[in-house]
Amino acid sequence: MDAAQFVKEKMNNKVLPGAIAVGPITVTPAQFLYLAMSVTVALDKGQTSGELTVPVAEEPGNPQGTGVGQCYREDYVDMARRTVTWIENNKQAPNYATSNGLGGPVNYYDLVYAYARVVAYYKNNGATPNYVSITGWAGTAEDVTTPTTAPTTEPTTTPTTAPPTEPPTDP
Repeated sequence: MDAAQFVKEKMNNKVLPGAIAVGPITVTPAQFLYLAMSVTVALDKGQTSGELTVPVAEEPGNPQGTGVGQCYREDYVDMARRTVTWIENNKQAPNYATSNGLGGPVNYYDLVYAYARVVAYYKNNGATPNYVSITGWAGTAEDVTTPTTAPTTEPTTTPTTAPPTEPPTDP
């Protein structure tokens, strides 16, 4: 949850962090995307505790996509579910993901930003948002650093969460 807040704040300032602390380990943006999407799927199922395993997930080679607009819960959960499976099968984050409710594919950078905001919203409000805005993020990506933990290929999808400790904020 803290990692999502960190990524959200960095990307609000137009920087995609190249290394993201998740508890005692550091993960890449692609690994963070997998974790944030896994948490989103689990929260949608009502799961609020458990463990996550960091996957093998290389950065995408050519991020692309121009889909923008409001992505409603049913759509962003479905997109997360499909993308988690894609990452598990391909050992790489996708260049984009498709959404039923947006006018085009959603760029990788927008995915990282959107799911960081979904999880941060949950941290702050104790519920997932009704929608997340996809805006066409533009900024700078830091160089990706090597994670501090060896990824595995057998991820679990149950997040570890804590009750909200901050006042509500917009998604």
